[in-house]
Amino acid sequence: MGEKHFVCRRAGWLLLWAVLVFHSDAPGSEPYRWLRILPEVSYTLNRPATNPYWRSAARFGLTARTPLRLGRLGLALQYRSFEARSSQVPDFRTLWVGIHWALGLPALGPLRLQGWAGPGLMQMWFDRDHPAVNQGLLVEREVGLAAGLEAALPVQKRLRLVARLDYQTVYTRVRMRFWTLGAGLSWELPAPDWLRRVLQ
Repeated sequence: MGEKHFVCRRAGWLLLWAVLVFHSDAPGSEPYRWLRILPEVSYTLNRPATNPYWRSAARFGLTARTPLRLGRLGLALQYRSFEARSSQVPDFRTLWVGIHWALGLPALGPLRLQGWAGPGLMQMWFDRDHPAVNQGLLVEREVGLAAGLEAALPVQKRLRLVARLDYQTVYTRVRMRFWTLGAGLSWELPAPDWLRRVLQ
């Protein structure tokens, strides 16, 4: 387990390093002019290594991004449920709320690539009926970090098919680490005035 976690951690840092070194973005002049919304469904690739006590497969997420003078600012909401591997621990559900900075990477033909990284907070709700759950600790919050790569294929002027690979680590007592592969359809729309006012 320790060796697998070491490999996951090093691969995650390598992903972040590659994004920063190879990005192709140039400074822009119109920040916050649009908003890109991405609903997605993802699958956890390293399920046996996720945690010795729980397993999880699917993740459902919603990401919103808007351009900055360099790169894009993003907000991610991700829901995931965990099933206990034994009767000694409870099932639980999580909501990840993260912010990140995204940068464009050199394109591969029609594919538009970008990488991103940033911190987040995971909130966990435990099964209140399980005998191992302390009724005063039904909810737990832990910080974490995430980084990822995305490939987008334009299908219309404002629509893109998106595939993504991301790494996420959450600083629980027994560290959680996920490699996740996902897909979704993103939609670009003009940023509302209230959002521009808040960000400016």
